Amino acid sequence: MTRIGFVKHAILTGTRSRAGLVLFVVLSIAVPTLVRFGFEPLLQGRIPYLTYFPAVMLAGILVDWPAAAIVALGSLITNDLLFRPAASFTANEALARELLFLLVSATLIFLGQTLRRTVTELDAAARREAFLAAELGHRSKNNLALIGAIARRCLRPDESAEDFLERLLPRIQALAQAQDLLTRRDCEPCELRTLVEDALKPFADHGGISVEGPETPISAAECTPLVMAVHELATNASKYGALSVPEGRVAVSWDGAGRDGVTIVWQESNGPRVEPPLRRGLGSRLIDRHPAFRAVSLEFPPDGARCSIALKPAAARS
Repeated sequence: MTRIGFVKHAILTGTRSRAGLVLFVVLSIAVPTLVRFGFEPLLQGRIPYLTYFPAVMLAGILVDWPAAAIVALGSLITNDLLFRPAASFTANEALARELLFLLVSATLIFLGQTLRRTVTELDAAARREAFLAAELGHRSKNNLALIGAIARRCLRPDESAEDFLERLLPRIQALAQAQDLLTRRDCEPCELRTLVEDALKPFADHGGISVEGPETPISAAECTPLVMAVHELATNASKYGALSVPEGRVAVSWDGAGRDGVTIVWQESNGPRVEPPLRRGLGSRLIDRHPAFRAVSLEFPPDGARCSIALKPAAARS
């Protein structure tokens, strides 16, 4: 691990407990004090606070500013109690040096906190990019599989290629429109029924999909993750579940927004016998981890997969 990597790791891990934070503060004062004791025969009260500056800077980088401020104040008090200033210092000069120490310490803490915040934000951005890259790769694979499933459903025996393309191309265009919904970043709210129906347009040729629920406004932060969730469920159903056979049925329903928020239920039936997956796929993990959802439940009874997505109540979103 490089020095930069070590500093980054120290900033991101930090001190997680109160006891660890107290220990860090004590050591940040004690270690420079011991070093000062070692150099005191040479310094003889001159150049006060010299050994404390690195500790204050380190505290500004590794812990929050209140703890770093305690290190600075503790260093000031400890130095004044244990080390007598040089005889040539007047009271006013000693006060000026104390104020100068506090000013320099505040500057070091500010710089340290800026570095700490920058490293934290860069790490969060890197994690978001990794999450989006995984989502993009998964979505691309799903789209290829979905195009294959759509092509198989459009294929009819004893027909011309022109007729086949006439049925296939509009469905691929509908899939492209659904992708526009998935990548939308509008600042406007949307209506739940419109959102679900738009997300299901690439699968509308199946004929076994029903959508029931009252008009329900959805906040802008919930629109994209909901489109992603519905599209993911429909893609899986077209590959393995109820939408993979003509007699299969999918019902999407929800009640009006209550005190606990809205819960959308996806229920499959009349499809192939369902077997619980041996491991959770990337798609279900992406849905389950999204902060816009209060809770996600995905079940696999033999007669058809069932998923319920609970949104946060309006009060929790504000």
